Amino acid sequence: MLNSYIHFIKSNNNCEINNFQRSLILQAKTAMFINTKELPNLELVKGITAKGIHTNQFSVMYVTVKAGATLPVHHHPHEQITNIIEGKFEMTVDGETKVCKAGDVIVIAGNKPHSGRALTDCRIIDVFNPSREDYQ
Repeated sequence: MLNSYIHFIKSNNNCEINNFQRSLILQAKTAMFINTKELPNLELVKGITAKGIHTNQFSVMYVTVKAGATLPVHHHPHEQITNIIEGKFEMTVDGETKVCKAGDVIVIAGNKPHSGRALTDCRIIDVFNPSREDYQ
C-alpha cells in the first residue's frame, strides 16, 4: 500500500507551479484577493486534484475528487481540517470509518493515519497547519 500520496508532489518538477505558489506566500504579508479559478491544478493521485493557497502558517487546498477515486492511507505531521462541500466521501481516520456528506467536517490530528474514497463526485476544502511545504 502507498505510504503517502505526498511523494508525487515532492517529485513534481513543474517549476511554474512552484514559482507561482511561492509568490503567493511572499505576497501574503498584508492582504490578498485570489480567484481560485486562476490557481494551477495539482494532481495528488489519480482522480484527485487540488488548488492551493499557502501562507507562513496555513495551507488551504480546494480539492476536486472524481467518484471512485481513492486516497491511500497516509499520515503527516500537519493538523488537518477537511470540509465536505459537495458529494459523499468515505473517510477513515485512525481506524474509524464514516460516510461524510456536504456540511460535514473532519478534524484530523497530526500523524494520524487516514484515507478516503469518493462515493460520488466531491468538492472538499482542506486546511492544514502548519503550511504544507510539500505542496508549494
